[in-house]
Amino acid sequence: MPTVLQITQSNVSRNELYDIFRKTDDADMARRFQAMFLLLDGYSKEIVASIVGISKRELIRWIHAFNDGGIDGLYPYPKPGRPCRLTAEQKQELDVYLQRNPRDLGYDSAIWDGKMIKHHIEQKFGVQFEVRRVQAMMHELGYSLQRPRPVPAKADSAKQEAFTKELAEKKGQFLNRTTCSCTWTKQV
Repeated sequence: MPTVLQITQSNVSRNELYDIFRKTDDADMARRFQAMFLLLDGYSKEIVASIVGISKRELIRWIHAFNDGGIDGLYPYPKPGRPCRLTAEQKQELDVYLQRNPRDLGYDSAIWDGKMIKHHIEQKFGVQFEVRRVQAMMHELGYSLQRPRPVPAKADSAKQEAFTKELAEKKGQFLNRTTCSCTWTKQV
């Protein structure tokens, strides 16, 4: 008969685990702590796995990790991968450059794009990246891609205002109809 897997970690109290669960900002870690808390409360593995939204097999991995290492055992291992080829200081320096206008640095354009940043990194730091990796690095530094809203060159503002006014009148006519069979309501 197979053995029943249980939490054998006795160094962590139920209240301590609950406090850690309540204080964590990491959603994945909160799920792990919640799972251990529910198991300590006597819930079955099937119910706990369903509550936290994981497979029973994954829950069993978490139980083994908790039994072997306590709370620290629940934290995931560092993910393998190549470290960034820019140092933290170089990233800070790049951040300072990106806050300046590219024309001040000798570029022809007034806005930064992935290709220009890639070129700038190659020139300043001697490190080559693909454009997609540079874009990901910009997100890591807290930047988001902003695109200007196009304005037609031959737009007539008077005609635009007239169109907007006419559209508002038509919307008003539609809303005043009594044959309308649907409406939008806000859920409270």
